[in-house]
Amino acid sequence: MKSKHAWLCLPLFLAPFSLQAQGPQSQTPAEAVFDDSLTKRIRSDGQSGLYGNYPHLVNCVRDRVNQGGLYFLRTGYHTCVPAFQRKIKVDFSTPVLPGPTDCSVDDAFGQDGELNICGSNTLPDLRIIADTMFSNTALASGTPVTLYFSLIPDSSNQAFKLEFEQNVGVTAGANSNIRILEAGSGAVAEAYKNVPPNQKVSLGRFYMPFKITVTKIP
Repeated sequence: MKSKHAWLCLPLFLAPFSLQAQGPQSQTPAEAVFDDSLTKRIRSDGQSGLYGNYPHLVNCVRDRVNQGGLYFLRTGYHTCVPAFQRKIKVDFSTPVLPGPTDCSVDDAFGQDGELNICGSNTLPDLRIIADTMFSNTALASGTPVTLYFSLIPDSSNQAFKLEFEQNVGVTAGANSNIRILEAGSGAVAEAYKNVPPNQKVSLGRFYMPFKITVTKIP
């Protein structure tokens, strides 16, 4: 079913993300642990025995912090063996009213499946970018947070984007290698469908509380 939300098209800029996430800066492996409370709208895949943990280079996960303080998590690649593929759940069941009128959205790249923007999705290829999570300013100012995701593992295209409207709060953990990224119940993120060559279509605004604890692995 085609989306009915093509009324708003904005320029799409993906190059800065690519430079930040994959640039030459030195990187430190990390492990993320999700708070899987049912009130959270971004949660782990709930794989038995893993308890929401996403360690670097385990089951296709890329989880790291660069020297500038940017945090990057990606769940999978197209070469990953499906049996070992980690996923992340994103739940759109709490829209900022008025909500979507069409719940099923296809992507613009011919990927299999549809995105449910009225409920929960278990996504096989999702990236979380927290621009300044481990910087000196994050504890006072929070960090911009953006999620990029696709309906299938795809190394060439980023079919959808979820962008938080305000900085997400960051608190210190038990030591300098641990930080906690937490969006409260009122945190709003706007979802977009990426449309080539350089547009994004708004799918609506959603309340997106979540919490992850990230530990750098020296």
